[in-house]
Amino acid sequence: MDTLRHAVSRIENKPPTWFSGVNRQPDVRHPLVRDVPKGSESAGSGRVRPKDTYPNITAFPSPGKARSRQAEEPARRKGADAAMGAEEIGDGDGDDRAVGEAGTGSLPPRLRIDGRPATVSLGEAGVDAALGGGFPASGLSEIHGEAVRDAGCLSGLAAGLASRLGATPGRPVLWITERPALHEAGFPYPLGFHAFAVPAGAMTLVCVRRLEDAIWAAEEAARCAALSLVVLEALGNSRQLGLEGTRRLHVRAEKTGLPLVLMRQSAEPQATAAPFRLRIRPGPARPVGDLADQPRLIGAPLFRLAVEKNRFAPPCLIDLAWSFHDRSFRNARSVGAEPLPGAHDAQAADRPDHPRPAGAQLAFRRTG
Repeated sequence: MDTLRHAVSRIENKPPTWFSGVNRQPDVRHPLVRDVPKGSESAGSGRVRPKDTYPNITAFPSPGKARSRQAEEPARRKGADAAMGAEEIGDGDGDDRAVGEAGTGSLPPRLRIDGRPATVSLGEAGVDAALGGGFPASGLSEIHGEAVRDAGCLSGLAAGLASRLGATPGRPVLWITERPALHEAGFPYPLGFHAFAVPAGAMTLVCVRRLEDAIWAAEEAARCAALSLVVLEALGNSRQLGLEGTRRLHVRAEKTGLPLVLMRQSAEPQATAAPFRLRIRPGPARPVGDLADQPRLIGAPLFRLAVEKNRFAPPCLIDLAWSFHDRSFRNARSVGAEPLPGAHDAQAADRPDHPRPAGAQLAFRRTG
């Protein structure tokens, strides 16, 4: 070492004492580097090795150790499968696969479809089958009408759903609406709900000024499992009730197991998070079957449903009639008497009057 110092000193024209600790330059260390006490793994070096500074750094295994780890991996994985039943393996592209209990590649529980969601029967097996099992009993569902004059039909269908869901004063219906919707359609009529077997004390009305407040109230109500039904009434199509705005409503209502109905007045179909959507308009009431000699007597209200969105059934058209005695919906084509008599078919009763012939007839004064 002394010979090396003298050789370097001759080249650099510096004295041999230049290498002593007095003339040594200060050691600039990284802020994460710290001194290690004597007796530790890295003592004597005066510095902390990368493994001490960054604990997650591991040395690359030797070829022999790597082969032994590869041999142990199948046995270790087989033991994990036997203990947990299934192990998810990532392929690096974000796609998850699963190994089932018998190694058949079945889907894990979080991807397996356990079955259809809970539904409530509308009263007739044929109607329930056309809707894919019935009306959804949890989550967000949407009903809308093309014009404001159909608001009464929408309210009647909501009242019938509340009756089928067993609305009582102990399990009330929460009806949330905004003032513009009330100005167009009016307030819900308690006696009309009583005709659908819904007591007046079983409905709570919440009226707010802004649509944002109505959405907030619906989000909070979706957490309450003590309610039988939540109805959110809105006017027209709005940006707040689009795909992003309705996702939270659907998730909260589905988690609670509560049906939440979004009722739009004078609205067009819009992309929402609701997996079930109906377009509703009123239809001509069928005559009373017990009084065949009085065909013009108004019968039960009729609802014309167009299924626009449904995961478990294809789109279809259904005519429903409400039965006051059975407190249920019936297929209107299977109940009642024959269509209205006359020169026109039954659809003519729901159409406007025939237009008058073109031109005007004037009374001219006779001359001569």
